[in-house]
Parts: sequence; structure tokens; C-alpha cells
Amino acid sequence: WIDEIEKGLSGSDSGGSDGGTATRVFGNLLTWMQEKKSPVFVFATANSIENLPPELLRKGRFDEIFFIDFPSEEERREIFSIMIKGCKIKETGKSIERDPSNFDLDKLVEMSGESVLGENIRLTGSEIEAVVKDALLRAFYRKTVEKKDVDMNTDDIIAAMAQIYPLAKSRKDSIKKIRDWAKDNALSASVAPPTKVATNVATKEVSSGRNITF
Repeated sequence: WIDEIEKGLSGSDSGGSDGGTATRVFGNLLTWMQEKKSPVFVFATANSIENLPPELLRKGRFDEIFFIDFPSEEERREIFSIMIKGCKIKETGKSIERDPSNFDLDKLVEMSGESVLGENIRLTGSEIEAVVKDALLRAFYRKTVEKKDVDMNTDDIIAAMAQIYPLAKSRKDSIKKIRDWAKDNALSASVAPPTKVATNVATKEVSSGRNITF
């Protein structure tokens, strides 16, 4: 697993100030990926895939490229559920998970998506995590300072969402550029892709043991 691979390979296209070390490492990596005999499954992530050398992306090195867009409705619902469960309640020395069914997940999905935020504007997974944690702090303040015995609820999360400026909005132009590139150069990794993508092909490629980049 190589995280943010474009940062690790910066300077590989020139000698730079490292005496050509980055170039040699890059060359060794390419050779190994092409000729390896051992059953090694290579994954990599990239935020700026346009910064990667083209020889790294051709078939035989990374055999498939997947595009991970902002989470769909179904994915946001799952993320909210996971984050709410993660905010555990301590009772009699035990940590108990909060029940997502006590929250209006339909409303949270709506408030975190395009119908409220605007076209192509959705909260990321990390933003959803942040608003749930913020909502937990609001509930903690209410209990400890205001002395109100009211647990974290849907309204707390909605209030936290109102205070966030989504990445999809602040980086709208650069994200559109990535999406446009992905339409012709990558498969969608979403379980509910916004465009028609042969998801069964993506599944087949992953199960085949090929090198993959996201």
C-alpha cells in the first residue's frame, strides 16, 4: 500500500538535489512492478494523479485506476451510522454504542447532499466525521454546563453541518477538473456511481490480483 504516491515520487523526473536517488528508486519500482513473480497485490492512492509520470499508469504497472468521488446517498448514510456508533456512551464502567436508528438518517443524508448544498456539492467522509464529533461536543456542553439531560441528537448534527464550508465547494474548480479526467480515464469506485459504469468489470479487475491505483 502506497499512500499519496505522487508525493513520494516527486522529483523522480529530474535529478534535483538528491543526486538522482529519487530517479533510481522510481526506476527500480517500475521494474519490480512489471516483472515481479511473487503474488504481491499493490495499491496506491493519489490526490493529484496528473502529477504522476505516465509510465507508472500504463497497463502492466497499475492495471486499473479507480476514481473515488464524494460519497453518494447510500454511502453517506453508512458513514453517518458508523460515526454515530463510534460516539460511545459510558454507563456503569462500560462503553455502549449509540444507536443510529435513534437519529433521522434520511434527514442527515439530505442535509449533507446536493439537494441542500448545491449541484455536485456533498460532504466528504472526513467532514461527516467532524460534524458528528462537533455534535457530540454540543451535547456534552448541554449536559455539563447547561445541566440539561438531553443526549446528542439529529438537531445537533444538523447544527454542526451549518457551520462547515464543504471542500466540494471551496475546491469546486479543481474537483470538476478531476471528475472530468476520471470520466474517460478511470472506473468509478462508488457503490452508487453518478454515471453509468460497469461496476461488475471493476469487481472482476480487483479480484484478479492486479495492481490498482485510486
